[in-house]
Amino acid sequence: MAKKFRTDEIPVGKFTEDWGGNKNNTIPAAPDETNLLPYSGEAVQKFIKSYLQDHENNKIGHIPPMTKDPDGFYHIRAFANKNTYNEWLADPDENQALKLLDVTIPISDEQGVMNIVELTTASNQTNYVSIDGSVVLKMRFTSQTYNPVTGKYANTYEDGTMTIQRRSSASDSWRTIGTMAIKSVEADSDTYTDVDISGLLNSGTCQLRIIVTGDQTQSTTTYVVFQSVTKTELKLTFRNEWQQPITGAAMSLLYTYTGAVAKTLNLKISGEGGVRSVQYAVGKVEYTETPNQFDVTDTEGDSVKVMSHGVHEIEAWLSVDGTDVESEHIVSQVMVVSDPDNKTPYIMLNKIVESLVNWTSVQFFQWAIYNPGSDVLPVTFKLTDIQEVENYLSYTEQQAQNGVVYTFGNMIEIESKETNFSAYMLFSTGGIKPLVDKTPLRKYAKYMIIR
Repeated sequence: MAKKFRTDEIPVGKFTEDWGGNKNNTIPAAPDETNLLPYSGEAVQKFIKSYLQDHENNKIGHIPPMTKDPDGFYHIRAFANKNTYNEWLADPDENQALKLLDVTIPISDEQGVMNIVELTTASNQTNYVSIDGSVVLKMRFTSQTYNPVTGKYANTYEDGTMTIQRRSSASDSWRTIGTMAIKSVEADSDTYTDVDISGLLNSGTCQLRIIVTGDQTQSTTTYVVFQSVTKTELKLTFRNEWQQPITGAAMSLLYTYTGAVAKTLNLKISGEGGVRSVQYAVGKVEYTETPNQFDVTDTEGDSVKVMSHGVHEIEAWLSVDGTDVESEHIVSQVMVVSDPDNKTPYIMLNKIVESLVNWTSVQFFQWAIYNPGSDVLPVTFKLTDIQEVENYLSYTEQQAQNGVVYTFGNMIEIESKETNFSAYMLFSTGGIKPLVDKTPLRKYAKYMIIR
């Protein structure tokens, strides 16, 4: 038997539907029904009642007297009836949906005075990277009043409560991780407050947003958002047994390093013909126990030969990709033996301290020798003025041995009227006289002595 009407409901909001049936109506869901069939009386009644009820619920039936809120401004609010108003009044935060209208009147009862608060930052909001484990943001909170009658602004000097929120990524929810006080500064100043939130963050990368509410005015700033904040420790350590000469075809350099960020190892290696720069992308991986090995070789196309016979100096540091953030630069020395017949002795220095404090006991550097002509070699150290005339201290190691790391330390006691002055460290063999400048054993290390 053919159906006399369709069995589905009238689609919500479809006022263009012909309830008596029409080829332009919505296609029914039932396979044995067509849009030419009329809607049932039950469907028509439900459609009409739902819209009448919605109109009844949302029509404005009660407007209470204008009230002043904690923000200092008056509000006009409208409700469906007095009952819904009383329900909202009992718990405004929980019953926000009961308000049909909420208009803020831009005047206060203080002769039109308005509160203006602002939060800004001088820190990198796009990609903030900390490599020393600390996160210190430069924030600036200002609080003013504005009188539209006089057109004048005035600083309130109120304190504010700063709320810090974090999330792992844009798909996560914000979570409050801490609050702290911040003082307002004058609006026309360039003063920023250092806000240390290191203790609130774990190592890694996250997003932050910060907002401040004035303690007196209760006015709230807009959020300052940091799209990426990385807290890590970027450290590099030279791990070669540098007291042993390199005899192979490659200069194998061993480093351990930390820093859970995309980073690059940068090397500057002295050699025959100048200095060669080399970069290695090492990513976010950390090597903390077993060092990572980097082999540097010479090719015919290299203008600087780093495998030439003699002592080579390596300057190394880590840089964070996409930023100008770098780790501390470390300088190391290694001995490359590419000419076994060359019997010239060499001295290698590592962990050189360039700034020393006068009238203290200091460690200058570590050192080792390469002496293919003998098992031992006497080496004399002299600290002189930069003219090499006045001798500040002298020490001779009579039997320096190959492959042994020595530490040179001494007490510095230099009479000088200068606050800061420079000195040279000279090396010679046998304590007789410095060798000619071309001899690798003669080495100058420049220090700044601080009285």
